[in-house]
Amino acid sequence: MSQELPLVMRALSRHRTMCVLIALQVAIACAILSNGLNLVNHRFALENLSTGLADERLIVADAEPLRGQLEDAQRLAAMTAIGTLPGVDSVAYVNALPFSQRGSSYAIRRNGGSALDASIYYGSPGYLQTLGVRILAGRGFERSDFSEPGVDPVARSSIIILTRSLARRLSSTVGSRVEIAGHGLTVVGISVDVQQPSVVDPNDAGNSAFVAAPPGAALGSQIVVNTDAALPASAAPPAAHRNARLSI
Repeated sequence: MSQELPLVMRALSRHRTMCVLIALQVAIACAILSNGLNLVNHRFALENLSTGLADERLIVADAEPLRGQLEDAQRLAAMTAIGTLPGVDSVAYVNALPFSQRGSSYAIRRNGGSALDASIYYGSPGYLQTLGVRILAGRGFERSDFSEPGVDPVARSSIIILTRSLARRLSSTVGSRVEIAGHGLTVVGISVDVQQPSVVDPNDAGNSAFVAAPPGAALGSQIVVNTDAALPASAAPPAAHRNARLSI
């Protein structure tokens, strides 16, 4: 083999173009393989993310009006009817849910610093308790914090709860101020990480926040039902996050 190597090198020197093409093919093949492995790792990282909610207890009903736009009175009537069903612990409506691909992204910043894209959740009074979101520091929302339903809940709110990951990235603590579209809000609580409706990069996972202002009209069409986990399996409602459509 040692005697053949000089012959091989001399042969390659006479075919430099071919050598360059072979080297490029090898480099491209390695790049494709590396990119494929990164995509697989990225996919596994996304699949292993926890929603941050009490998934095993939740059922989601997507309310749709029979004619026209969904009215607040119709939504409240549906919630009242659902709340009387056996095994229902609490009911609330929200604008979006983790991994639902439905929601809005806002630029949020602290003290004029760099802005981060975050998903803002809002819903009817008690929606954090219904979703099962745990508060780690500060406090959750009280019923007196909520305003009337509106089409711009973020602008109607003066307080906000950040997830732990978002608070860390913003260097925010309970009592600090953040800004969304020029509107200032006071951080009253830090919660567990709750994922966005759409997570593209695992490094940005958990960039979510909550405001105490219910959405109006079709912005709050998703009714979330928290079921009684103590019920026997034969009496319990369907499995968690199994969607249902409710026409009202």
